[in-house]
Amino acid sequence: MASVITLPAYGTIPRERSPARVAFARVFNLRSIAVVFYFCFVLLFGRFVIGLNYEPIDTWAFNLVRYLRQTMISATLLLLAIACVESFVAARRLRARAALTLGIAVSVLAAAVALPIRVWVAGSPLSNIGQEPFYFLQIWTLWSAVGSIGYWLFHTINSEESSRTQLADAECRRESLQAQMVEARLSALQAQIEPHFLFNTLANVKRLYETAPARGREMLSSLINYLRAALPTMREPGSTLERELELVRSFLTILQMRMGDRLTFSIEAPADLGAARVPPMVLPTLVENAIKH
Repeated sequence: MASVITLPAYGTIPRERSPARVAFARVFNLRSIAVVFYFCFVLLFGRFVIGLNYEPIDTWAFNLVRYLRQTMISATLLLLAIACVESFVAARRLRARAALTLGIAVSVLAAAVALPIRVWVAGSPLSNIGQEPFYFLQIWTLWSAVGSIGYWLFHTINSEESSRTQLADAECRRESLQAQMVEARLSALQAQIEPHFLFNTLANVKRLYETAPARGREMLSSLINYLRAALPTMREPGSTLERELELVRSFLTILQMRMGDRLTFSIEAPADLGAARVPPMVLPTLVENAIKH
């Protein structure tokens, strides 16, 4: 039996990364590692500046690089721990207090785990930790504080960004709801306008057929032409001033056929306002009410 292998088509949209992976990559990336490196370098450089007066330059540079390597072990491990915590928090959706407590606890643990790694990388026996407990306790306390404060700052900034994002989303949803409300009101207004206009016009056609059939047929023909132009735009969410004025002109022409010399009209509008957006069928209704009242 032959097997068929189906390859994804070119241009296929890749799957979105999970929130946990996004949170991890937001913390542990090349930019963060570079920031950690410069932080360690500045921290040690200030400490070793005094040694320039007492040590040869080659010995001074060697010690600076060696201590920079050791500090980078603790700093990188803390950064990795913070990234893992953020990934776990994003996956489990922990509350802010629980996430902060977990981040500080993991930072303290990571600072402790970094001690034997630093001793091993330096080529010293692990028994040195027990022989110099006060020295390694200082290192553990320092990096525990750095990791805890670093996670607290990162967590605070991240929470503020999340709050701003939620506020922006809420504002977008509010504006969308307002637009939907306006559209619903406009649709309700159109539902009232269209039957009102059509029924009045048909009543006029009926009356003319009873009194003057020839004028009634002429008005009915004008009404058909008007509806042929108006109906495709009645259900659209918007219209233009030029289109609405054409409907008003057709509407007034129909009424003029019924009212005779009692109705004369002229329409004057700047040409540059013809493309202005207006609600559909509102202007004809205003004109109709003005004539009626």
